[in-house]
Amino acid sequence: MNDDVEILDFPFCSFNIQHLKSGVQHQFFTHIFARSDYINLGMGVYIRKAVKKDMVSVLDLITELAIYEKQEEQVQTTVPDLERDAFGKNPLFHVLLAEKEGELAGMVFYYYGYSTWKGKMLYIDDIVVTERFRRFGVGQALFDYMRGEARRESANQIRFHVLNWNEPAVKFYKKNGVGFDDEWIQCKLEKENI
Repeated sequence: MNDDVEILDFPFCSFNIQHLKSGVQHQFFTHIFARSDYINLGMGVYIRKAVKKDMVSVLDLITELAIYEKQEEQVQTTVPDLERDAFGKNPLFHVLLAEKEGELAGMVFYYYGYSTWKGKMLYIDDIVVTERFRRFGVGQALFDYMRGEARRESANQIRFHVLNWNEPAVKFYKKNGVGFDDEWIQCKLEKENI
């Protein structure tokens, strides 16, 4: 197992927009992020949109997450898959990269969906912060960016998931006002059963 990565990847969680609508900080993020592709968040942390040539690094971070979650064998995604699906005519997902001291410090991998109950929602698939840059506010910066993104895009909810044994991640999200939903079971149907 590689200990270079801190995972902020969280049982199935939802973050309602009501939590996003308070605080000057969130208004700042909404307005600034809507106008720039490369944002200085202070303390030397920058966030930018990933470009095609970043997909090798993105796959490295995805793999680090899978190793941390003890599921490395589940990663079937390839760099060509990421390039095709992020930069085609209708992108299926978006990636933001965090940089500090000129190095890749983390990422957030997300996309939009729709809830029959809530309407437009933003789904965070992964937030990853490398070990070297933990405790510098990188994870918080990425999470705050997503709050601003959700507001800017008029999403009514942010959804994501977390492993129940990932106590640092659970603590991080609780600190950020996230609600945890124990009533729903997350389900999936693998390719061989489709």
